[in-house]
Amino acid sequence: WFDVNFGLRDQQDASFLSTFVDITDRRDAVVLLAQQHAELQRSEEQLRRIFATVAEGVVFHDQDGRVIEANPAATVMLGLTRDQMLARTPMDPRWHTIREDGSPLPGDEHPAMVTLRTGEPMRDVVMRVHRPAGDEVWLGINSQLTDATDDRDRVVVTTFRDITRETLSQREIATERAFLATILEVIPNA
Repeated sequence: WFDVNFGLRDQQDASFLSTFVDITDRRDAVVLLAQQHAELQRSEEQLRRIFATVAEGVVFHDQDGRVIEANPAATVMLGLTRDQMLARTPMDPRWHTIREDGSPLPGDEHPAMVTLRTGEPMRDVVMRVHRPAGDEVWLGINSQLTDATDDRDRVVVTTFRDITRETLSQREIATERAFLATILEVIPNA
């Protein structure tokens, strides 16, 4: 591949001057960049589809803990729109988060905030959240810090799933076991 330029050298004898510059390497680099760009766009589109359709809630928190992105599953589980979630932090008292034992879970102990503070991932944290509609949802939460070369680019990815049915079933079983244990203790005395 050449870049060719022609110019009139002398009008009287109609002579021309031309230059040829080999641009094969440059052209190959441009073609390669275009291919890489197209591949990147396909990859980004695949990730967008996964993000939008995955059943698990996914929330991204910036270095200050603010929600910067949330997928549709997260909005459904938390009973909020994406816009209502954006810019909220786990410190926001509207979350009304409760630990598994029933005690309040302060925002600074939310898995995303712990991961931001320590850099360590959190796994299988159980938390109850009061939703705006007045009901509650039990969540199994994981948080992980993404790789970043600069602290300002640090993002925590928090994933969670609705474990309400499991949690309520386990509590019901525990209550029934305690009731049966009480009956068994009383029977020999009867």
